[in-house]
Amino acid sequence: MLRLYVLHADPADYPFPLRSGPRVVKREPLQMNLEQIRTFIAKAKDEPLGALYILAITTGMRQGELLGLRWRDVGTTSIAVGGSLEERSRTHGPTKTGKTRKIDMPAEAIEVLEALRASMKRPPRPNDFVFQTARGGPYSASHIRNEWRRARERLGLA
Repeated sequence: MLRLYVLHADPADYPFPLRSGPRVVKREPLQMNLEQIRTFIAKAKDEPLGALYILAITTGMRQGELLGLRWRDVGTTSIAVGGSLEERSRTHGPTKTGKTRKIDMPAEAIEVLEALRASMKRPPRPNDFVFQTARGGPYSASHIRNEWRRARERLGLA
């Protein structure tokens, strides 16, 4: 068995960077006034995930709830939120509270969901995810975060 010992008296002589402490990234909530929200909604309609952003802003749904939203949960004027997509396992589970809640949708959310449904290649089935990849599966949370960062830069909210 080969054993290799490397001893350095001075940390400056160490060939690799010293490990720093844990990297903590604090995410600050994006704060917008009413006029900025209206401008964002008008511009976000042309974004690839604009419907998701608009639904998040207008309904206050959590990220996991948006990613786990299925067409059967979407009514004509409201959404029945009864599940959430787990970030790590990407499986559908209960909401944070474990209860189903009804969320009334404002006109902007209804309009954007109708446009999303109309833009689909085939009519969605009840168990299809509202926000799905080209293969029909749910988006990952990291993909949404990356797209959100890019969208904010494109829309001037970075």
